[in-house]
Amino acid sequence: MIKKDLQISCFKCHGSGTYRVPILDDNGEWTDKWESWECEVCHGTGKITLEFYEDIQKRCRRDEL
Repeated sequence: MIKKDLQISCFKCHGSGTYRVPILDDNGEWTDKWESWECEVCHGTGKITLEFYEDIQKRCRRDEL
């Protein structure tokens, strides 16, 4: 049985709540600049519930069939 309130580090941002994204210039070329985006998975908290993680894993496994 999964404890609904158990929190784990987010798999996308690795617990930081944000992740870095490279910036393209006007010609579509990569620059040396990066910007920080709030994680869409954990909404910037850096943590998700184990129940949420297991739900995502179940959906991913179904897509592989």
